[in-house]
Amino acid sequence: MTFSSTIYHYLTNPNAKAFEEKAYNSDEPNWVWKDNTVYMRKTIWGNHFRTWLNDVGINYDPNNPAVYTPVAHIENGVVTGYHTHYPNVANRFLDMTKSTRENYYPNLYFVQIGNHPYPKEGRYNHSWLVDMFHRECHRIVYPDPDPKKFFFFLKDILP
Repeated sequence: MTFSSTIYHYLTNPNAKAFEEKAYNSDEPNWVWKDNTVYMRKTIWGNHFRTWLNDVGINYDPNNPAVYTPVAHIENGVVTGYHTHYPNVANRFLDMTKSTRENYYPNLYFVQIGNHPYPKEGRYNHSWLVDMFHRECHRIVYPDPDPKKFFFFLKDILP
């Protein structure tokens, strides 16, 4: 399969123009590339999400309520996407017909089973870009069970 998603382009091109673009309400970039991983800026806007982050020890700046999360990773040609939406992504794929899986997810050979490690307050919807990227992934996995290893600040990623 030919990879054509925008995020795959970011993943394989650390000099992509998108890494220079800044968020509309900040001087921080929307996308960051480091060590074969693409991170996306996620604004912290919901009260339940804010409370949950504070409860797990991720203390964000109220004047700049944003974190970075890994979206895509590539290693030895294996493309991995991180799932942050459904409480059990494997059930979603089991509910699809075989032809739907084969047509829309032709590269996919691994989906992490079990329940998402974060409660409802810690999960969030994917953007269209992420959803299109997942259709090209070989693997779709949940984030690290320790939120401090999934939600980062820009200073933690870039020197």
